[in-house]
Amino acid sequence: MTWTELIASYGAILSTLGIGWNLHRDLRDRGILRVDASFGLKMAVPSGETEQCLFVSITNVGRRPIMASIVGGAWKLARKEGDHFTFIPNDLPKLLKPGESHTETYEQRVWCNILTPDLKAIWVRDAVGKLWRVSKKNIRNLIGWGGVVN
Repeated sequence: MTWTELIASYGAILSTLGIGWNLHRDLRDRGILRVDASFGLKMAVPSGETEQCLFVSITNVGRRPIMASIVGGAWKLARKEGDHFTFIPNDLPKLLKPGESHTETYEQRVWCNILTPDLKAIWVRDAVGKLWRVSKKNIRNLIGWGGVVN
């Protein structure tokens, strides 16, 4: 192998690695939502009244802004209403900048019939239509709390 062939091979390897890195970087350069759901109490400050609420926290952990448009979910077993449900949004759609977070709050009258043992998923849909789901572990915890609260 001559010096010319060696240098040409080295250049081909480096350019292939460069193209691969650029593809990887460009494909990951987007908005990414992390969705968590939990229970808590919402308290009215002047009166001191409390109400049990389902909190759905939406965080943009990506590098680009992303529009969160609606919160919904699905059950494992079909019902007369269907197998999917949608929460009526409080402050959605909302454009989340990188690192920004938003929490949707739903009172018990909204979620009391949703948190059943056959709850399959809770998700947030972005403006493009991609569903960002709550983790399965988080869903199992919600089902456990739903049995206690309901």
